[in-house]
Amino acid sequence: MLKNVALGTLLGLSILIFASHTYKVESEMEMRKRKVVFKLGNYTSELDNFRDTAVKALALMSKVFSSKEFKDSLDKYDFPCSNAWFKENICKTPKSIIVYKCDSAANVVHGSTVYEDMLMEKNVTLDLNIIHPKGKTNSYGFSAACVYKINTYSWWLKNDRKQPLSEEYAIHLAHEYCHIVGYYHSSYHKTEKDVSYRMGGIVRNILWRWSQEGVKN
Repeated sequence: MLKNVALGTLLGLSILIFASHTYKVESEMEMRKRKVVFKLGNYTSELDNFRDTAVKALALMSKVFSSKEFKDSLDKYDFPCSNAWFKENICKTPKSIIVYKCDSAANVVHGSTVYEDMLMEKNVTLDLNIIHPKGKTNSYGFSAACVYKINTYSWWLKNDRKQPLSEEYAIHLAHEYCHIVGYYHSSYHKTEKDVSYRMGGIVRNILWRWSQEGVKN
């Protein structure tokens, strides 16, 4: 009797361990499948000879967003709900964008929610528009919710940046893409708690680390 109970217990534990291992393997495989490819749509520029840099920047953005490092980095953060002033009717076709981003119980936007938004589509076509500013501005550019177009001011697109220009532009595009999927700057939270600014920092750090480790882009 006791022997049968012991055997049953061992069998039960074996099944649990196997199931846990299988779930872990399947979860890791599923995570590896999460990829996004950013493609160039309509391209207009008042800056000469920049198209190749733009294409490379989109490729870098695709690689970073599809990496495990990117997911792990976002999972470390929670953000104030003031980042997510997203109205249900703001998009004619909201696709898979998470409309209600704020976890009302915790009163935060989880990093995992931001990650889901960033990888909501497998293929994203972005229209890029580079313009000369009319007068002085500190702004790098602008974009709008649900409009897959990023406008960039040309004044800062020079080869005197800390990182290669394609990387700097990829960082900017990642920042603006946050606005497209519904994250906003607000006076109700600090810059370091801002989704878009944090996104730029995460992408910058990953690209910098990859360059130091010799990861081919």
